[in-house]
Amino acid sequence: MIMSYLFYIELDGSNPLVWRRIVVPSNYTLYRLDLAIQGAFGWKNSHLFEYCVRNPSVLKRYGLPDNFDPDPEVSDVKTTKMSKLFKEVGQRSEYIYDFGDYWKHRITLEKVDSEDVARPYCLEGAGACPPEEVIGSGLDWWRVNNGTPHFAASGKSIRDFV
Repeated sequence: MIMSYLFYIELDGSNPLVWRRIVVPSNYTLYRLDLAIQGAFGWKNSHLFEYCVRNPSVLKRYGLPDNFDPDPEVSDVKTTKMSKLFKEVGQRSEYIYDFGDYWKHRITLEKVDSEDVARPYCLEGAGACPPEEVIGSGLDWWRVNNGTPHFAASGKSIRDFV
């Protein structure tokens, strides 16, 4: 029986907080969860990503396989079901998107429901996401401040930083 998972996802270090609450079919792989997160946050899925889960003291990583330089420590997200990672309500994971900008998210499984959903959807959320291509290292370059990048709030132009 296919159930649904309710996840709460927040962008670490954002101020005001950028967060989404999404509902996803329980039979999804971690790759398909990535696509749902990308849609909810308004990104284009144009960068690498990785999930990191600590159970309880062992760190397990899940990402896309690298055929040129395989990492035996990283399990394939295309074949790993969400249910392998998320087994109980309250369980958490980190999701890192774009290794250059390093957008780190905290994912929490809030609810497992018997409701069968055909596709994922964003239930609610708040805060504008940083743009896809920020140049630099994530929140050092983009502090969400009522939708204004921090360099604009400081009265400087992006050219002052490049």
